[in-house]
Amino acid sequence: MGVAEAAALLEVRPERVRALIHDGRLSARQVSGRWLIDPDSLDRRARAVKKAGRPFSPARAWALLALASGRDPHWVSPSARRQLAAVLADRGIGGIHHQLGQRAGLQPWYVHPSMISALLDEERAVLGGARASGVLRSADPPEVYVAPDAVDRLVRRYRPDLEPEDANVVMRIVRGPWPFAPGERKVWPAVAAADLLDHPDDDRSVRAGHELLDDLRA
Repeated sequence: MGVAEAAALLEVRPERVRALIHDGRLSARQVSGRWLIDPDSLDRRARAVKKAGRPFSPARAWALLALASGRDPHWVSPSARRQLAAVLADRGIGGIHHQLGQRAGLQPWYVHPSMISALLDEERAVLGGARASGVLRSADPPEVYVAPDAVDRLVRRYRPDLEPEDANVVMRIVRGPWPFAPGERKVWPAVAAADLLDHPDDDRSVRAGHELLDDLRA
């Protein structure tokens, strides 16, 4: 399995997969300059990082993130909203972030560097991750939430390499309802925090995610 496929399976950046290879935590070999990862090694890694707790459905994951950010999750019923508010009060985003993975699918892209700014300005492209957090400066590829019905159009317009060795954009394809209001250009604070906490092997990201959540609770 290639680096991009492994990154999508583990829900991490391709750079993180290569770091795991170099650290010896994933077995892989190079063929014609490309890393090929042993499937058994990848399966063991996926099981090792799997956390307890059933994933929330996309609609409920987005509702939890909306409630944590002071937004109205209008796509869920009042009874579901009360139930989710109780979960949030009891555990917080920090305690359930590993159950929020269904909110979006990860897709690493490489587009021509001159086109990245235009991609980030696209309608219904909402900046996420470290760059939306306001607490962590990052040179990593920007993370962008997009609606699934916009993906084909963006692929035609930007012609990305969808199996890049070095992604320069990480697309997060939203599952479930599109949660953002017209004109929103970056994700809500709770979403940015969840994005940061999605990288448990990156201490800077984890610290920044918890700092952002602390600011929300203050």
